[in-house]
Amino acid sequence: MSAARGMQARRIMFVLGLLLPFNLSAGERASGIPTATPESFKAMLAQKPATLLLDDGRYACGDTIDFPIDLIAQSPGKVLFDCDGVGSGLIIAASDITLDGIHFHGVGGSLLSLDAAVKLTPGAHRVTLANLNIEAAGYGVHAEDADFLEVQHSHIRGDASLHLLDRGDGIHLKGGRAARIAHNRIETVRDGIYLESTQGSEVIANRMNSLQYGVHTMYSQGELIALNQAENVLGGYALMSSQGLRLEENIALQASDFGVLLNVTEDTRLSGNLVKASKAQAKAGTGASLDIFSVGKGLFIYDAKSNLIENNHFIDGDVGVAIAMGAEANRFHGNVIAGNGEELRYTGTVAMDWSGGGRGNFWGGHSGLDINGDGIGDGPYRPNDRFDRLFLIYPEARTLMQSPLVMLLKSLSDALALERGEGVTDPYPLMQAPSSAVHLPEIDSSVSATLVSTKLVSATLVSASLVPATNATGGLSW
Repeated sequence: MSAARGMQARRIMFVLGLLLPFNLSAGERASGIPTATPESFKAMLAQKPATLLLDDGRYACGDTIDFPIDLIAQSPGKVLFDCDGVGSGLIIAASDITLDGIHFHGVGGSLLSLDAAVKLTPGAHRVTLANLNIEAAGYGVHAEDADFLEVQHSHIRGDASLHLLDRGDGIHLKGGRAARIAHNRIETVRDGIYLESTQGSEVIANRMNSLQYGVHTMYSQGELIALNQAENVLGGYALMSSQGLRLEENIALQASDFGVLLNVTEDTRLSGNLVKASKAQAKAGTGASLDIFSVGKGLFIYDAKSNLIENNHFIDGDVGVAIAMGAEANRFHGNVIAGNGEELRYTGTVAMDWSGGGRGNFWGGHSGLDINGDGIGDGPYRPNDRFDRLFLIYPEARTLMQSPLVMLLKSLSDALALERGEGVTDPYPLMQAPSSAVHLPEIDSSVSATLVSTKLVSATLVSASLVPATNATGGLSW
Protein backbone atom coordinates (compact mmCIF):
# COMPACT_ATOMS: atom_id res chain seq x y z
CA MET A 1 0.00 0.00 0.00
CA SER A 2 1.38 3.40 -0.99
CA ALA A 3 1.91 6.04 1.66
CA ALA A 4 -0.83 8.23 0.14
CA ARG A 5 -3.33 5.39 0.05
CA GLY A 6 -2.44 4.40 3.58
CA MET A 7 -3.04 7.94 4.82
CA GLN A 8 -6.38 8.10 2.99
CA ALA A 9 -7.44 4.79 4.51
CA ARG A 10 -6.61 5.97 8.00
CA ARG A 11 -8.57 9.19 7.47
CA ILE A 12 -11.62 7.25 6.29
CA MET A 13 -11.45 5.00 9.33
CA PHE A 14 -11.05 7.94 11.68
CA VAL A 15 -14.14 9.66 10.25
CA LEU A 16 -16.17 6.46 10.45
CA GLY A 17 -15.07 6.01 14.03
CA LEU A 18 -16.38 9.48 14.86
CA LEU A 19 -19.73 8.99 13.10
CA LEU A 20 -20.64 5.56 14.48
CA PRO A 21 -21.40 4.69 18.09
CA PHE A 22 -19.26 2.17 19.91
CA ASN A 23 -22.19 0.65 21.79
CA LEU A 24 -23.32 -1.63 18.97
CA SER A 25 -24.63 -5.08 19.80
CA ALA A 26 -22.34 -8.07 19.42
CA GLY A 27 -24.14 -9.13 16.22
CA GLU A 28 -23.89 -5.66 14.73
CA ARG A 29 -20.22 -5.37 15.61
CA ALA A 30 -19.49 -8.77 14.15
CA SER A 31 -21.11 -8.03 10.78
CA GLY A 32 -18.56 -8.78 8.09
CA ILE A 33 -15.93 -10.08 10.53
CA PRO A 34 -15.23 -13.83 10.67
CA THR A 35 -16.11 -15.43 13.99
CA ALA A 36 -14.61 -18.63 15.40
CA THR A 37 -16.05 -21.08 17.86
CA PRO A 38 -13.91 -23.46 19.89
CA GLU A 39 -14.63 -26.17 17.31
CA SER A 40 -13.82 -24.03 14.25
CA PHE A 41 -10.87 -22.11 15.66
CA LYS A 42 -8.10 -24.07 13.94
CA ALA A 43 -9.89 -24.05 10.60
CA MET A 44 -10.53 -20.33 10.81
CA LEU A 45 -6.88 -19.68 11.64
CA ALA A 46 -5.84 -21.60 8.55
CA GLN A 47 -7.66 -18.99 6.45
CA LYS A 48 -5.41 -16.27 7.92
CA PRO A 49 -8.00 -13.52 8.40
CA ALA A 50 -6.87 -10.01 9.38
CA THR A 51 -9.33 -10.00 12.30
CA LEU A 52 -10.98 -12.96 14.00
CA LEU A 53 -13.67 -12.68 16.65
CA LEU A 54 -13.79 -15.47 19.21
CA ASP A 55 -17.17 -16.71 20.34
CA ASP A 56 -17.74 -17.66 23.96
CA GLY A 57 -16.47 -21.05 25.04
CA ARG A 58 -13.53 -23.19 26.07
CA TYR A 59 -10.63 -23.36 23.58
CA ALA A 60 -7.68 -25.72 23.44
CA CYS A 61 -4.20 -24.33 24.12
CA GLY A 62 -0.96 -24.69 22.21
CA ASP A 63 -1.67 -23.13 18.80
CA THR A 64 1.03 -21.07 17.10
CA ILE A 65 0.01 -17.79 15.48
CA ASP A 66 2.47 -17.15 12.63
CA PHE A 67 0.76 -14.37 10.66
CA PRO A 68 -0.54 -10.87 11.50
CA ILE A 69 -4.00 -11.01 13.07
CA ASP A 70 -6.25 -9.40 15.67
CA LEU A 71 -7.79 -12.09 17.90
CA ILE A 72 -10.60 -10.44 19.83
CA ALA A 73 -13.00 -11.95 22.32
CA GLN A 74 -16.54 -11.09 21.31
CA SER A 75 -17.47 -11.13 25.02
CA PRO A 76 -14.33 -10.25 27.00
CA GLY A 77 -13.66 -12.74 29.76
CA LYS A 78 -15.90 -15.46 28.28
CA VAL A 79 -13.32 -16.81 25.85
CA LEU A 80 -11.29 -19.35 27.82
CA PHE A 81 -8.10 -21.06 26.68
CA ASP A 82 -7.79 -23.91 29.18
CA CYS A 83 -4.37 -25.59 29.12
CA ASP A 84 -5.25 -28.22 31.74
CA GLY A 85 -1.93 -27.65 33.49
CA VAL A 86 0.27 -28.44 30.47
CA GLY A 87 2.13 -26.20 28.03
CA SER A 88 1.52 -22.66 26.82
CA GLY A 89 -1.72 -20.93 25.90
CA LEU A 90 -0.86 -19.30 22.58
CA ILE A 91 2.53 -19.04 20.89
CA ILE A 92 3.13 -15.83 18.92
CA ALA A 93 5.57 -16.35 16.06
CA ALA A 94 4.87 -13.29 13.89
CA SER A 95 4.67 -9.51 14.18
CA ASP A 96 1.62 -7.21 14.21
CA ILE A 97 -0.66 -9.37 16.36
CA THR A 98 -3.26 -8.32 18.92
CA LEU A 99 -4.90 -10.47 21.59
CA ASP A 100 -7.76 -8.83 23.43
CA GLY A 101 -10.21 -9.94 26.11
CA ILE A 102 -9.01 -13.56 26.39
CA HIS A 103 -8.91 -15.64 29.58
CA PHE A 104 -6.07 -18.17 30.02
CA HIS A 105 -6.42 -20.86 32.69
CA GLY A 106 -4.34 -23.83 33.79
CA VAL A 107 -1.16 -22.72 31.99
CA GLY A 108 1.68 -25.21 32.48
CA GLY A 109 4.32 -24.73 35.13
CA SER A 110 7.48 -25.91 33.38
CA LEU A 111 9.96 -23.05 33.62
CA LEU A 112 12.47 -25.08 31.59
CA SER A 113 10.01 -25.24 28.68
CA LEU A 114 9.07 -21.58 29.21
CA ASP A 115 5.39 -22.40 29.62
CA ALA A 116 3.44 -19.15 29.37
CA ALA A 117 -0.09 -18.01 28.75
CA VAL A 118 1.32 -15.98 25.84
CA LYS A 119 4.78 -16.89 24.58
CA LEU A 120 6.46 -14.69 21.98
CA THR A 121 9.25 -16.18 19.91
CA PRO A 122 12.24 -14.00 18.93
CA GLY A 123 11.34 -11.42 16.31
CA ALA A 124 7.63 -11.15 17.12
CA HIS A 125 7.41 -7.35 17.03
CA ARG A 126 4.51 -4.93 17.58
CA VAL A 127 2.39 -7.36 19.56
CA THR A 128 -0.41 -5.92 21.71
CA LEU A 129 -1.88 -7.88 24.63
CA ALA A 130 -4.89 -6.19 26.25
CA ASN A 131 -7.60 -7.11 28.73
CA LEU A 132 -6.17 -10.57 29.33
CA ASN A 133 -7.07 -12.61 32.40
CA ILE A 134 -4.23 -15.03 33.10
CA GLU A 135 -3.89 -17.83 35.64
CA ALA A 136 -0.54 -19.52 35.18
CA ALA A 137 1.81 -21.73 37.17
CA GLY A 138 4.50 -20.76 34.64
CA TYR A 139 4.92 -17.35 33.03
CA GLY A 140 2.08 -14.98 32.31
CA VAL A 141 3.82 -13.44 29.30
CA HIS A 142 7.25 -14.53 28.07
CA ALA A 143 8.99 -12.70 25.23
CA GLU A 144 12.48 -12.74 23.71
CA ASP A 145 13.84 -10.08 21.35
CA ALA A 146 10.37 -8.66 20.73
CA ASP A 147 10.30 -4.93 19.93
CA PHE A 148 7.33 -2.64 20.71
CA LEU A 149 5.46 -5.15 22.84
CA GLU A 150 2.45 -3.77 24.71
CA VAL A 151 0.85 -5.46 27.71
CA GLN A 152 -1.99 -3.43 29.17
CA HIS A 153 -5.08 -3.65 31.37
CA SER A 154 -4.54 -7.31 32.17
CA HIS A 155 -4.72 -9.41 35.34
CA ILE A 156 -2.00 -12.02 35.90
CA ARG A 157 -2.05 -14.49 38.78
CA GLY A 158 0.47 -17.19 39.58
CA ASP A 159 0.07 -20.36 41.60
CA ALA A 160 0.30 -19.32 45.26
CA SER A 161 0.68 -22.96 46.33
CA LEU A 162 4.11 -23.16 44.66
CA HIS A 163 7.32 -22.06 46.34
CA LEU A 164 8.09 -18.48 45.37
CA LEU A 165 11.11 -19.39 43.21
CA ASP A 166 9.24 -22.23 41.47
CA ARG A 167 6.75 -19.82 39.94
CA GLY A 168 7.16 -18.04 36.64
CA ASP A 169 7.32 -14.28 36.29
CA GLY A 170 4.19 -12.30 35.55
CA ILE A 171 5.77 -10.59 32.53
CA HIS A 172 9.24 -11.72 31.46
CA LEU A 173 11.05 -9.80 28.72
CA LYS A 174 14.51 -10.71 27.49
CA GLY A 175 15.92 -8.37 24.89
CA GLY A 176 13.72 -6.13 22.81
CA ARG A 177 13.14 -2.40 22.57
CA ALA A 178 10.42 0.03 23.58
CA ALA A 179 8.04 -2.29 25.40
CA ARG A 180 5.10 -0.69 27.19
CA ILE A 181 3.67 -2.46 30.23
CA ALA A 182 0.85 -0.44 31.74
CA HIS A 183 -2.20 -0.70 34.01
CA ASN A 184 -1.85 -4.37 34.89
CA ARG A 185 -2.53 -6.27 38.12
CA ILE A 186 0.04 -8.95 38.90
CA GLU A 187 0.05 -11.20 41.96
CA THR A 188 1.46 -14.42 43.46
CA VAL A 189 4.15 -14.85 40.77
CA ARG A 190 7.94 -14.82 41.11
CA ASP A 191 8.88 -11.38 39.74
CA GLY A 192 6.02 -9.17 38.70
CA ILE A 193 7.85 -7.63 35.73
CA TYR A 194 11.31 -8.88 34.75
CA LEU A 195 13.36 -6.96 32.19
CA GLU A 196 16.67 -8.38 30.98
CA SER A 197 18.82 -6.68 28.34
CA THR A 198 15.91 -4.49 27.29
CA GLN A 199 16.06 -0.89 26.08
CA GLY A 200 13.68 2.02 26.38
CA SER A 201 10.80 0.17 28.03
CA GLU A 202 7.98 1.89 29.91
CA VAL A 203 6.53 0.25 33.01
CA ILE A 204 3.61 2.43 34.06
CA ALA A 205 0.85 2.19 36.69
CA ASN A 206 0.97 -1.52 37.48
CA ARG A 207 -0.15 -3.01 40.82
CA MET A 208 1.84 -5.97 42.13
CA ASN A 209 1.60 -7.97 45.33
CA SER A 210 2.68 -11.19 47.02
CA LEU A 211 5.77 -11.92 44.95
CA GLN A 212 9.58 -11.77 44.99
CA TYR A 213 10.34 -8.45 43.28
CA GLY A 214 7.78 -6.05 41.84
CA VAL A 215 10.03 -4.85 39.01
CA HIS A 216 13.41 -6.51 38.39
CA THR A 217 15.89 -5.22 35.80
CA MET A 218 19.13 -6.85 34.64
CA TYR A 219 21.49 -5.30 32.05
CA SER A 220 18.77 -2.91 30.90
CA GLN A 221 19.11 0.65 29.63
CA GLY A 222 16.87 3.68 29.50
CA GLU A 223 13.78 2.20 31.15
CA LEU A 224 11.06 4.38 32.67
CA ILE A 225 9.42 2.83 35.74
CA ALA A 226 6.72 5.12 37.12
CA LEU A 227 3.50 5.15 39.14
CA ASN A 228 3.65 1.48 40.08
CA GLN A 229 2.86 -0.11 43.43
CA ALA A 230 4.52 -3.20 44.91
CA GLU A 231 3.15 -4.55 48.18
CA ASN A 232 3.92 -7.53 50.40
CA VAL A 233 7.06 -8.44 48.48
CA LEU A 234 10.61 -9.51 49.20
CA GLY A 235 11.82 -6.45 47.29
CA GLY A 236 9.93 -3.65 45.60
CA TYR A 237 12.20 -2.51 42.76
CA ALA A 238 15.44 -4.40 42.11
CA LEU A 239 17.56 -2.41 39.66
CA MET A 240 20.62 -4.50 38.90
CA SER A 241 23.51 -4.07 36.46
CA SER A 242 21.52 -1.45 34.55
CA GLN A 243 22.10 2.08 33.30
CA GLY A 244 20.13 5.22 32.67
CA LEU A 245 16.90 4.13 34.36
CA ARG A 246 14.22 6.42 35.80
CA LEU A 247 12.34 5.20 38.88
CA GLU A 248 9.74 7.89 39.49
CA GLU A 249 6.76 8.17 41.85
CA ASN A 250 6.43 4.49 42.68
CA ILE A 251 5.28 2.94 45.95
CA ALA A 252 6.76 -0.01 47.83
CA LEU A 253 4.88 -1.24 50.90
CA GLN A 254 5.83 -3.97 53.34
CA ALA A 255 8.95 -5.24 51.60
CA SER A 256 10.78 -7.70 53.82
CA ASP A 257 14.23 -7.14 52.26
CA PHE A 258 14.27 -3.76 50.49
CA GLY A 259 12.01 -1.18 48.94
CA VAL A 260 14.54 -0.18 46.27
CA LEU A 261 17.82 -1.89 45.41
CA LEU A 262 20.58 -0.27 43.37
CA ASN A 263 23.08 -3.01 42.58
CA VAL A 264 25.88 -2.15 40.11
CA THR A 265 23.47 0.33 38.56
CA GLU A 266 24.65 3.70 37.29
CA ASP A 267 23.31 7.00 35.89
CA THR A 268 19.87 6.25 37.26
CA ARG A 269 17.37 8.68 38.77
CA LEU A 270 15.21 7.81 41.78
CA SER A 271 12.69 10.59 42.26
CA GLY A 272 9.48 10.98 44.23
CA ASN A 273 9.18 7.36 45.36
CA LEU A 274 7.50 6.28 48.61
CA VAL A 275 8.97 3.29 50.46
CA LYS A 276 7.17 2.41 53.67
CA ALA A 277 7.52 -0.34 56.28
CA SER A 278 10.44 -2.28 54.85
CA LYS A 279 10.76 -4.77 57.67
CA ALA A 280 12.16 -8.27 57.94
CA GLN A 281 9.44 -10.85 58.47
CA ALA A 282 11.36 -12.41 61.38
CA LYS A 283 13.24 -10.10 63.69
CA ALA A 284 16.92 -10.91 63.88
CA GLY A 285 18.56 -11.57 67.24
CA THR A 286 21.22 -9.32 68.69
CA GLY A 287 24.09 -11.27 67.20
CA ALA A 288 22.50 -11.51 63.75
CA SER A 289 21.67 -7.82 63.43
CA LEU A 290 25.12 -7.28 61.93
CA ASP A 291 23.97 -9.05 58.76
CA ILE A 292 22.64 -6.41 56.39
CA PHE A 293 20.57 -9.06 54.62
CA SER A 294 18.62 -9.90 57.78
CA VAL A 295 16.88 -6.52 58.08
CA GLY A 296 14.41 -4.61 55.95
CA LYS A 297 15.93 -1.67 54.06
CA GLY A 298 14.12 1.25 52.48
CA LEU A 299 16.97 1.86 50.03
CA PHE A 300 19.82 -0.60 49.57
CA ILE A 301 22.83 0.74 47.67
CA TYR A 302 25.16 -2.12 46.75
CA ASP A 303 28.16 -1.05 44.67
CA ALA A 304 26.13 1.49 42.71
CA LYS A 305 27.54 4.85 41.67
CA SER A 306 26.69 8.07 39.84
CA ASN A 307 22.97 7.93 40.59
CA LEU A 308 20.60 10.77 41.54
CA ILE A 309 18.40 10.02 44.57
CA GLU A 310 16.06 12.93 45.28
CA ASN A 311 12.72 13.68 46.92
CA ASN A 312 11.98 10.12 48.03
CA HIS A 313 10.49 8.88 51.31
CA PHE A 314 12.16 5.94 53.09
CA ILE A 315 10.09 5.59 56.22
CA ASP A 316 9.01 3.21 59.00
CA GLY A 317 11.41 0.37 58.17
CA ASP A 318 14.17 -1.49 59.97
CA VAL A 319 16.86 0.57 58.19
CA GLY A 320 16.17 3.68 56.14
CA VAL A 321 19.22 3.52 53.86
CA ALA A 322 21.89 0.81 53.79
CA ILE A 323 25.18 0.94 51.91
CA ALA A 324 27.46 -1.95 51.05
CA MET A 325 30.56 -2.02 48.86
CA GLY A 326 30.55 1.66 48.07
CA ALA A 327 28.12 4.44 47.21
CA GLU A 328 30.54 7.10 46.01
CA ALA A 329 29.40 9.78 43.56
CA ASN A 330 25.69 9.26 44.25
CA ARG A 331 23.79 12.51 44.72
CA PHE A 332 21.33 12.33 47.60
CA HIS A 333 19.10 15.25 48.59
CA GLY A 334 15.53 16.23 49.35
CA ASN A 335 14.76 12.79 50.79
CA VAL A 336 12.89 11.88 53.97
CA ILE A 337 14.46 9.21 56.19
CA ALA A 338 12.29 8.93 59.27
CA GLY A 339 10.59 6.47 61.57
CA ASN A 340 13.16 3.73 60.91
CA GLY A 341 14.93 1.62 63.50
CA GLU A 342 18.20 2.89 62.01
CA GLU A 343 18.51 5.84 59.67
CA LEU A 344 21.68 4.76 57.90
CA ARG A 345 23.73 1.60 58.00
CA TYR A 346 27.22 2.17 56.64
CA THR A 347 30.48 0.82 58.02
CA GLY A 348 32.88 2.54 55.61
CA THR A 349 34.77 5.81 56.01
CA VAL A 350 34.63 7.25 52.48
CA ALA A 351 33.48 10.88 52.66
CA MET A 352 30.05 11.49 51.13
CA ASP A 353 28.23 14.83 51.03
CA TRP A 354 24.49 14.15 50.82
CA SER A 355 23.09 17.49 49.74
CA GLY A 356 22.52 19.44 46.57
CA GLY A 357 22.17 23.15 45.89
CA GLY A 358 22.30 24.00 49.58
CA ARG A 359 19.52 21.54 50.41
CA GLY A 360 19.98 18.31 52.27
CA ASN A 361 17.52 15.73 53.58
CA PHE A 362 15.07 15.33 56.43
CA TRP A 363 16.30 12.91 59.08
CA GLY A 364 14.04 11.65 61.85
CA GLY A 365 16.96 11.60 64.29
CA HIS A 366 18.10 15.16 63.63
CA SER A 367 17.46 17.55 66.49
CA GLY A 368 19.51 20.57 65.46
CA LEU A 369 18.61 24.25 65.57
CA ASP A 370 17.32 26.61 62.89
CA ILE A 371 17.87 30.03 64.42
CA ASN A 372 17.39 32.03 61.22
CA GLY A 373 14.21 30.11 60.30
CA ASP A 374 15.23 29.23 56.74
CA GLY A 375 14.16 25.59 57.12
CA ILE A 376 17.76 24.36 57.08
CA GLY A 377 19.58 23.13 60.17
CA ASP A 378 22.29 25.48 61.39
CA GLY A 379 24.87 22.71 61.59
CA PRO A 380 25.71 19.59 59.59
CA TYR A 381 24.20 16.24 60.52
CA ARG A 382 25.98 12.91 60.55
CA PRO A 383 23.42 10.05 60.54
CA ASN A 384 26.07 7.39 61.01
CA ASP A 385 29.18 8.13 63.07
CA ARG A 386 32.18 6.06 64.14
CA PHE A 387 30.38 4.72 67.19
CA ASP A 388 27.38 3.60 65.14
CA ARG A 389 29.72 1.67 62.87
CA LEU A 390 31.56 0.24 65.86
CA PHE A 391 28.32 -1.02 67.39
CA LEU A 392 27.37 -2.65 64.08
CA ILE A 393 30.61 -4.59 64.12
CA TYR A 394 30.41 -5.32 67.87
CA PRO A 395 26.68 -5.39 68.71
CA GLU A 396 27.33 -6.51 72.27
CA ALA A 397 28.81 -3.05 72.94
CA ARG A 398 25.40 -1.42 72.46
CA THR A 399 24.80 -1.71 76.20
CA LEU A 400 27.36 1.08 76.68
CA MET A 401 25.56 3.43 74.33
CA GLN A 402 23.87 5.58 76.99
CA SER A 403 26.87 5.90 79.28
CA PRO A 404 28.06 9.51 79.88
CA LEU A 405 31.58 8.64 78.67
CA VAL A 406 30.37 7.20 75.36
CA MET A 407 28.09 10.18 74.78
CA LEU A 408 31.04 12.54 75.34
CA LEU A 409 33.26 10.50 73.04
CA LYS A 410 30.54 10.49 70.36
CA SER A 411 30.39 14.27 70.48
CA LEU A 412 34.18 14.55 70.12
CA SER A 413 34.18 11.91 67.42
CA ASP A 414 31.59 13.82 65.39
CA ALA A 415 33.70 16.98 65.49
CA LEU A 416 36.87 15.15 64.48
CA ALA A 417 35.10 13.20 61.73
CA LEU A 418 33.70 16.39 60.22
CA GLU A 419 37.18 17.85 60.08
CA ARG A 420 38.55 14.73 58.42
CA GLY A 421 35.52 14.38 56.12
CA GLU A 422 34.76 10.71 56.67
CA GLY A 423 31.44 8.93 56.32
CA VAL A 424 28.10 10.42 55.27
CA THR A 425 27.49 14.07 56.15
CA ASP A 426 24.43 16.16 55.44
CA PRO A 427 25.61 19.77 55.70
CA TYR A 428 22.12 21.24 55.15
CA PRO A 429 19.63 18.99 56.98
CA LEU A 430 15.99 19.88 56.41
CA MET A 431 14.00 20.87 59.49
CA GLN A 432 10.63 19.76 58.07
CA ALA A 433 9.78 16.70 56.04
CA PRO A 434 8.54 17.46 52.51
CA SER A 435 5.22 15.81 51.76
CA SER A 436 5.04 12.84 49.41
CA ALA A 437 3.66 13.68 45.96
CA VAL A 438 2.88 10.14 44.80
CA HIS A 439 -0.59 9.93 43.26
CA LEU A 440 -1.27 6.61 41.60
CA PRO A 441 -3.78 6.46 38.73
CA GLU A 442 -6.67 4.04 38.86
CA ILE A 443 -6.43 0.85 36.82
CA ASP A 444 -9.33 0.48 34.38
CA SER A 445 -9.96 -0.85 30.89
CA SER A 446 -11.21 2.32 29.23
CA VAL A 447 -8.22 2.79 26.93
CA SER A 448 -8.14 -0.72 25.55
CA ALA A 449 -11.95 -0.96 25.36
CA THR A 450 -11.94 2.04 23.04
CA LEU A 451 -9.17 0.42 21.02
CA VAL A 452 -11.20 -2.77 20.55
CA SER A 453 -14.40 -0.92 19.61
CA THR A 454 -12.53 1.13 17.03
CA LYS A 455 -11.10 -2.00 15.43
CA LEU A 456 -14.48 -3.73 15.28
CA VAL A 457 -16.33 -0.78 13.75
CA SER A 458 -13.56 -0.18 11.23
CA ALA A 459 -13.38 -3.81 10.21
CA THR A 460 -17.15 -3.89 9.70
CA LEU A 461 -17.31 -0.90 7.37
CA VAL A 462 -14.17 -0.94 5.26
CA SER A 463 -12.33 -3.51 3.25
CA ALA A 464 -9.49 -5.59 4.61
CA SER A 465 -6.95 -3.35 2.88
CA LEU A 466 -8.10 -0.33 4.88
CA VAL A 467 -6.64 -1.33 8.22
CA PRO A 468 -5.05 0.88 10.87
CA ALA A 469 -1.33 1.36 10.53
CA THR A 470 0.79 0.48 13.51
CA ASN A 471 2.96 3.20 14.93
CA ALA A 472 6.38 2.87 16.54
CA THR A 473 4.93 1.60 19.80
CA GLY A 474 2.67 -1.00 18.24
CA GLY A 475 -0.50 1.07 18.80
CA LEU A 476 -2.88 2.46 16.19
CA SER A 477 -2.08 5.52 14.08
CA TRP A 478 -4.89 7.33 12.34
